[in-house]
Amino acid sequence: MKRKFLVIFMLLCFIISSTGCFNKENQEKVSSYHTKDAKQEQYSLCNEKADLTQVKMGDKDEIVSRTGVLPSNLRIVGARDEKNIYCCDEDNKNVYLYNVDKKTKSVVSSTVNPKKYLNTVSVNDKWIVWVEDDVKVETDALYDINWRAYARNLKTSEIIQFDKDKGIKVDPSAVYVKVEPYEFSLFGDKVVYESYDKLNNTTCAVIKMYDLSKKSVEIIDSNKDYSDGFYSHPKIYNNLISWSESKCSADWSEKGSTYIYNINTKEKHLITTGTDILWPYIYGNFIAARVKPNGQNTDSSIVLYDLNKKDGWHTIASPKSYDYKDENYVEMLMPSIYGAYLIWQDNIRAKILVYNCKNNKMYSLAQKVGNDDTVACIGIYNNVLFWYENHGKYTVHKYAVLK
Repeated sequence: MKRKFLVIFMLLCFIISSTGCFNKENQEKVSSYHTKDAKQEQYSLCNEKADLTQVKMGDKDEIVSRTGVLPSNLRIVGARDEKNIYCCDEDNKNVYLYNVDKKTKSVVSSTVNPKKYLNTVSVNDKWIVWVEDDVKVETDALYDINWRAYARNLKTSEIIQFDKDKGIKVDPSAVYVKVEPYEFSLFGDKVVYESYDKLNNTTCAVIKMYDLSKKSVEIIDSNKDYSDGFYSHPKIYNNLISWSESKCSADWSEKGSTYIYNINTKEKHLITTGTDILWPYIYGNFIAARVKPNGQNTDSSIVLYDLNKKDGWHTIASPKSYDYKDENYVEMLMPSIYGAYLIWQDNIRAKILVYNCKNNKMYSLAQKVGNDDTVACIGIYNNVLFWYENHGKYTVHKYAVLK
């Protein structure tokens, strides 16, 4: 059951992120945060040789202090520190804290309704947030069944319900039909996510921010014309939120724009002048994103933008990179950052690659052995990188503590 859940979950993530269009065949004026003109920015993206020749491969021992494997019935959803990892099991009823030294687990949080199941769990140092609904193993055929979104304060154990099923139905021909939050991003007391909601009696795709300390919600962005478009999963760091808004064409191409929103000033800024830079992830002064040339997945790449330097987007990995040069078809997607470390996924799913933003080096942490094996990143938090490896009939969750 666990292996089935993982395969379905990762497949759905991959479909949404890599195509953006799985149910359809066929700007607002904002101030620009990026000060370079379009020609200069596109040159920085196209000039991959200059960027990639500077990215050197390093020995993983330079960045890894320890590695480990979890018991076969546990999957990782976050990390409190290098010795205590948040997990769920195949029952999808509880969030556990697993101590890797003592090999013991304790319940940290459970479903509010004992008849429901946990989905979409996210953790930071203050909160656990999750969705619970009627579906034990989530698939792309079952959406939004009596769901509730909750948060639990890790210090006080207070539980807050911050969203719920409102009976909203989305046209099944739309690009993205999932009303239930698919992914949360946490920073401090704030949680952001994409969903649908009723605004002035009109169903709109929305990006929401809920302040768990103030118990207040803010609609960061909305779009009532969602039939051929969708938002990426928004990410929050400090007072900034990043996301992209895409449109899908009949040829399945995905084009759009990437934005950041300043929570303090309530200003939305466009940070791309082209239409190929999508699915951003913000951490510190960096924004990572994927590039889809001409809106297609072919030859996609991972780029990085430094908000302090504002010197354009720099290509970190592409099909021309050393580790991909022998592959005929490469898709890169779902970049994420923690501290100085940047990770991403690809359609090859053969390696766990980590880029160190400080020393401009690339590291290979894991690699599949058999042709039918799968190796895929899940995330990184508190300098603990976690992934799963699928070897034939069994799946294992592993982690690496980064220095």
